[in-house]
Amino acid sequence: MPVTDPKNIRQAVAEFQPHRRPRFQNLLVWNDVIIELRAKGASCEAIAELLTRHGVKTSRTMVNEFLLTLSQPKVNRRRKSLLQPATIPPRPAPVQPPVMPVRRKESSPVESVPEKPRGPHIAKVELLPPGEQYD
Repeated sequence: MPVTDPKNIRQAVAEFQPHRRPRFQNLLVWNDVIIELRAKGASCEAIAELLTRHGVKTSRTMVNEFLLTLSQPKVNRRRKSLLQPATIPPRPAPVQPPVMPVRRKESSPVESVPEKPRGPHIAKVELLPPGEQYD
């Protein structure tokens, strides 16, 4: 097995060029146009279609990602802070005098309310008066 010279490897690393072209290389030329169209309210799809018609190879996703890298604010979008109503400082609760409990007479017993059975209320047909029609 031949021994590799480290100088050759270092030279190859120094001369190395990536095979991929830089991202958004074809859109960087049209940066001003894309920003102007976006400011006019054009969608990413409309911008991509316009550029494609004029010979620029792009897509809606590429235009969208390009705009995100520019970190330009999107036009006609409201921030959440604008949509939320202004906060009003809370008022202190009014002080109420203490309520004295009402005393009941011990001679009158408290009436208890009969409990209603739970579940569906189904009419008992056998308890209806004879001759009465039901639907």
